Amino acid sequence: MSNNKRNENNNSLFLYTALIFIVAIIIIILAFFAQNHAANSKPRVSQNPVTQTSSPTGGPQGIAKSASELSEYNLELLEENRTLNKELNEAEDKLQSYDLLLSANGYMSVNNYEAARTILNSINYENLTGDGKILYDELKSKLE
Repeated sequence: MSNNKRNENNNSLFLYTALIFIVAIIIIILAFFAQNHAANSKPRVSQNPVTQTSSPTGGPQGIAKSASELSEYNLELLEENRTLNKELNEAEDKLQSYDLLLSANGYMSVNNYEAARTILNSINYENLTGDGKILYDELKSKLE
């Protein structure tokens, strides 16, 4: 009976040892994959991070050249921004002129000639094109 109990203890010890060994192997494998993943996820650093120049490492010339290129690009963007803002303001002025023209036409349709005259006088005729100028001239002639 004592041999039987000893065998059970040995079997239990063997199972615990095997379990610890398997867990250790799994931890080692996980650590290996984690280390590889960490190494692969780091960004690659090149020798010439800014631009290619005559010096082997890029150095101050590369940074200065890049700064100069960015400054030129910034000036181009600022000029384009000014142009777009000017076009936007012109479009808004035209829209306002057409809104006023429609309002004047509306006042004319309800026989409020004084309000229509006031609105027509505030319209910038140069902002109107084609049919807008025709309607403006027609309303103006009816008010005279």
